[in-house]
Amino acid sequence: CSSDLSTLIAQRVEEISHMVDNTTATIRERLSMRNFMEELRSAGIETGGPNAFSQSDRQAFANQLDRFLQRRKP
Repeated sequence: CSSDLSTLIAQRVEEISHMVDNTTATIRERLSMRNFMEELRSAGIETGGPNAFSQSDRQAFANQLDRFLQRRKP
């Protein structure tokens, strides 16, 4: 479910936000806009942009993020 993925991403972003040049507020704004655009697409409104991630894309992203976080642990 895409909202589950959004929640997972939001949680992970919170964990690594100190390594990101953007502020947490900016990250939340971008995630909010992403979710809004996804809702528009789900309603059948054409918004352009790339195709949605497939299940294998999501799994690959989650795996890479987990590996990155494991390397960053003290």
